[in-house]
Amino acid sequence: MPHDDASAGVETLGPQYFPGFWPPNPGKLLIREPLAPDPVPLFLTGLHLGALAGAGELAGGPRTLRYAVGALDQLSRRMRATATADSPKHAQHASQRARRRRQPAPRALALSFRATWPPWVATDEHQNPIFDRLGMLALNPDARGGVPPVDSDQYRMIVRDAYLLAGRQLPVDVDARKQMALRHQDKLQPAARRPAPSEPQRELAELAHRTGQPISLLGRLSPAYRQAWLARLRCQDARRAWREIIAFKEQIANITADVDRR
Repeated sequence: MPHDDASAGVETLGPQYFPGFWPPNPGKLLIREPLAPDPVPLFLTGLHLGALAGAGELAGGPRTLRYAVGALDQLSRRMRATATADSPKHAQHASQRARRRRQPAPRALALSFRATWPPWVATDEHQNPIFDRLGMLALNPDARGGVPPVDSDQYRMIVRDAYLLAGRQLPVDVDARKQMALRHQDKLQPAARRPAPSEPQRELAELAHRTGQPISLLGRLSPAYRQAWLARLRCQDARRAWREIIAFKEQIANITADVDRR
């Protein structure tokens, strides 16, 4: 695609969609791709490594192709969120998915499963979530088990479905796409990174992967027993890998000897 055509598509958007990449440099534009038929504008899907590094997308990381690909992936996600966060079509599709999860199926499909509202969500006689006069979802903190943490996936999924099925606008705290768009526009603080797993957590995950046992079950074992078990499994895998290497080398040698004899 000609660079002039790509830069022309960018110039119709404005600097708010490309902070750090304005004005557009035709020499750094590769291709573009429509994210939706209309009225979403066209966005870039390729950027030069130097453009990513110069715009701060690789801050704190090595300026290598590997990190540039990751930065480009994150940048494309933020650009897509900015373009579709307030899209009526996106809200319609989200409501349809929530309806399939929550509303009962027709009698002909009575065997299909539908989730019910947890007890911490206040519902009326028709088992529909209740909203107060300010438009906020009514919760029942006295329910058994209480209300889950607001940053948990369970809380976000339930509250999101309640607003979508009621046809109400999602609060920002449960709308991940809107949060990403606001962070891309520097209207929200960057998301807090999850702490890296500790060494015992990594060993526990590796042991679960090697044995096929659930982490909840392996976590009941003593740390010394888990470490000894993991060390034994590592040795077994190392011996198996070495035997496979030797067998492969022998096969190659036999094939080479057969070719030489011919």
